[in-house]
Formats: sequence, C-alpha cells, structure tokens
Amino acid sequence: MQKPIIRDLTTTSTPTDGPVDPSVIDLFCTLAENSPELLPGRWSTLFDVIAAEEKFWVYPSATVGEIEDYGEAAFVPFLRRSALIKEWAQLLEHARRVDACRETGRAWGYTC
Repeated sequence: MQKPIIRDLTTTSTPTDGPVDPSVIDLFCTLAENSPELLPGRWSTLFDVIAAEEKFWVYPSATVGEIEDYGEAAFVPFLRRSALIKEWAQLLEHARRVDACRETGRAWGYTC
C-alpha cells in the first residue's frame, strides 16, 4: 500500500475524482506539517493553497509554564485533517488551476 501513496505524492498530477484516500491525506499532512519543502510539483502548490487558509489549521494554545514544561514543539500548528477531507477534491482542482496560471504567466512574463 505504501507504493501507490508515495507515487501519488511524487507525480505532478493529482487525482480529482473518486473517493478520498485518507492515507494520502495523512501522508500529505505529515510532510506539510514537518517538511513542506519536500513536497514536489503540484503537491507544493496544494500546500501553498492550504497554508493560506486558517480554517485548515489548528493553533494550539499554551501558557508560558506549559511551553517551559513541554517545549515549543508541542504547540506548533497542525493541519485539520477532517476539514481537508471535506474539501480535498476542490483543493486539488484549485492547485491545478494555480499551476496552470503560473505556467501561462511564465510564458507571458507575469506571475499569478
């Protein structure tokens, strides 16, 4: 099962039809939360789209004492997987359109 998931994240195309595979979303979230620079192609664009939307993120709150006890790393923002699942197909389509716009823009000398 690992091969198809990895293949999905390493190809430049992203599926927009069919059921959402929670393992793909989970792998995407793990990479996006920890090392977004490792996301290739359209997956990087998808991260850019999601990063701009606060509704997809959970921002844990903590007191100074909690941060001192548990460290800052315990309170970093993380992705709200349930929100991503609901809008996954639309997010993928949006990322596809952003990529297409960027390609067209480069050809004409402007940015999207």
